[in-house]
Amino acid sequence: MDKPFLKNKHHYRLFIRLKPEISDGFMDIVSINGRQMQTKQKPVLIDDISPEGLKFTTELRLPVGNLLGLGFHLYILNQPVRLEGFVVWRRAGENLYEYGVRFKVNRIDHIRLIKQLNDLLLYIYPGNAKVHLLYRGMTNQYLKNRRRKMESRNHP
Repeated sequence: MDKPFLKNKHHYRLFIRLKPEISDGFMDIVSINGRQMQTKQKPVLIDDISPEGLKFTTELRLPVGNLLGLGFHLYILNQPVRLEGFVVWRRAGENLYEYGVRFKVNRIDHIRLIKQLNDLLLYIYPGNAKVHLLYRGMTNQYLKNRRRKMESRNHP
């Protein structure tokens, strides 16, 4: 039976999950047990994406946990995007598996991704100012909280 990697059964979503305009993407394995490697890219279906992770579907059965590092290649508003992360949950379907991935990105790439996703949100919902303001506010609050956590770790 497939079990989630995260122990908390109540996952709170901090961000809106967006469906990319082109849902075809590619995945490759970038590391196993921390050892870098390079594999062939396999096509995957990107179901949704947020600044923290993505959901994808494939026929491959992958392990849940952070021992397998994955790379994803997709497009957001015709711009190529490369992201890395690890599987945090898996759901078995009929001949397919759905996965949740948490990104492992540095601060600069994370901010860049947030901007790209905000641009995608503006593109998808051009006339809905309330959604844009809500998303921008949530994003700014998240970044402030994350910055505080990092600063508190550096200054005990």
